[in-house]
Amino acid sequence: MDTKQILEQLTVTALNILSIRPQSEWELRQKLQRAVRKCNIDHTVERKCIDQVVETIEQQGYVNDKVFVTWYVEQRLEFRPRSRRRLTVELSRKGIDSGIIVEALSGYDEELACRRLAYKKQGYPKKQLTDYLLREGFPWEVVEEIINDTRSAL
Repeated sequence: MDTKQILEQLTVTALNILSIRPQSEWELRQKLQRAVRKCNIDHTVERKCIDQVVETIEQQGYVNDKVFVTWYVEQRLEFRPRSRRRLTVELSRKGIDSGIIVEALSGYDEELACRRLAYKKQGYPKKQLTDYLLREGFPWEVVEEIINDTRSAL
């Protein structure tokens, strides 16, 4: 397989990956590396091809870590609420630069996330719910306020 064919195949693979959900640059590179390893290509050619495909896709606007982080944080808040601490860890594992993470989480409403998670677990006894929210990384002050508020509201 020549380089042009590899680039075409990797571009199609990358676009297929991105059609499922947005990816961080690091995630996309990891997934492309897995796809290329199946083809038994020379390691230096592999790296150059992946770099070229990712650069092209970034220029086209399909991969942008700042946009990805914004999307990811919104998704988590809406569907699987997380604490700021937990989100920081998750995003770091996805290869996101700490500066981008700090910027994205600067306006994050941790109280709302905690409230949503508490609502989902409203059948839990008070002690169990408190412990759960603390394990999820929410600060004690937020958990205490939510527990006291939600007991009367739930």
